[in-house]
Amino acid sequence: MSTAPTTPAAPEAPKPKKPGVNVYTVMLGISLFAIFLACVFLFMEWNSYNREIIPGKPLF
Repeated sequence: MSTAPTTPAAPEAPKPKKPGVNVYTVMLGISLFAIFLACVFLFMEWNSYNREIIPGKPLF
């Protein structure tokens, strides 16, 4: 009498961790914020470059 070979039950797979904020996400946020600030600073500098203050002329 032969019985089918049985395999032991597979161990339970570890539950996937809930994705959280890791150091790379924080670094990405800081770098994007720094790029945004740099763009604002450059826009303000380019806007004021060679601007002559003439009475009666609008600044913008």
